[in-house]
Amino acid sequence: MKDIDDQIKQEAYFLKYKFKLLSDINKKYNLLYLEILGMIENESNFNNSKLNKLFLYIDTEYKKIEEESQKLSEEELLLISALFIKSESKLIDKKLSKDIIKIDFKKDIVLGYNLNEMIVSNSNRSKYNLKKIIKSNVLANNELKNYKKDIKSSVDKISFGLMTILNTYSKYNRESVRNEVDNNGWISLAVLDSKTSSICIKLNKEIYPKKKYSSRGDIPNLPPRHFNCRSVVVRTTEKNLEEVKNGVSFTDYIKRNKVDGEKLLGKQRYKLFMESRYDIKEFISDNGQYFTLKELESILT
Repeated sequence: MKDIDDQIKQEAYFLKYKFKLLSDINKKYNLLYLEILGMIENESNFNNSKLNKLFLYIDTEYKKIEEESQKLSEEELLLISALFIKSESKLIDKKLSKDIIKIDFKKDIVLGYNLNEMIVSNSNRSKYNLKKIIKSNVLANNELKNYKKDIKSSVDKISFGLMTILNTYSKYNRESVRNEVDNNGWISLAVLDSKTSSICIKLNKEIYPKKKYSSRGDIPNLPPRHFNCRSVVVRTTEKNLEEVKNGVSFTDYIKRNKVDGEKLLGKQRYKLFMESRYDIKEFISDNGQYFTLKELESILT
């Protein structure tokens, strides 16, 4: 099963890849945070006019960082794609061209958005929340010390969101490369922990034989299935397929790990799961959502 283990290790490495741009962007947002605090501290009597002036400054600074985030994101994503192509070439013992996939940041749609739309949407959410926090507190004459942590939290979330975007977009590019590599068949594997989504649990160990799918790109519901998706569809052979099928399933895992089981299913659903002899996949609908307790009572009786 070495081939599958190598593919899993490869994916684990890229899932943990540290994007250098995040450090630079974090510094800019931290500086902006301090500047906002200074502007609020130096203004004793806020009115709508002064508040609008502050918000205009926030809009301008957010736009500058947003544009830099776009530029740096494109550079880093091209770099990590080149690294992955090199890694994949070594894994399959076949040199892959760096042009195996054509990355177009304006046209490539990942989970409904292109890269710029993801970055702008992430920025707008943070900015809206930041303004809401500032407005409600300054007009109520609340002391800055009582809400500056909320301001910091709102600013910090944008960096976390950017990391999610980069991880997801990078995952999309890796899958695009893998779609171009021919093989015998595939199997979907999920990470066994409490963070795994219901759709990825449902599709864990799902087999996609070559006789049914002429190429990897024909497989339905390829990762990324959602933001921060960690599942991977790996190449397989008849020999290592049996080994994977006989390995620990998600059902086995959560039966042995009550804490993670309750995090995934909720206490009542987990209790129902443990009392039944059903596979966890039976608790998930075909569209990848957990059944409600009422639906499960009807299904299991």
